[in-house]
Amino acid sequence: MVDAITSIRIDTPDYGYRRVTQELHNRGFNTNHKVVLKIMKMNRLPCTAYIDFYSGEILTWNIDFHPTVELSQSR
Repeated sequence: MVDAITSIRIDTPDYGYRRVTQELHNRGFNTNHKVVLKIMKMNRLPCTAYIDFYSGEILTWNIDFHPTVELSQSR
């Protein structure tokens, strides 16, 4: 199943775990979204795009652009 998920992600890199799960169902695999998400996390196959529902365009994540925010506990 890992090979099938990898091939789906290579063919369509904008697919997240939900669409990958649906594509696996179309290919005859009987699995749920939790297993697909776990496999994708373990093999470092995250989704790199998302849809802006206001404009309808497909955007990509730029992880290097977003700084890590450190929270401090002040009372």
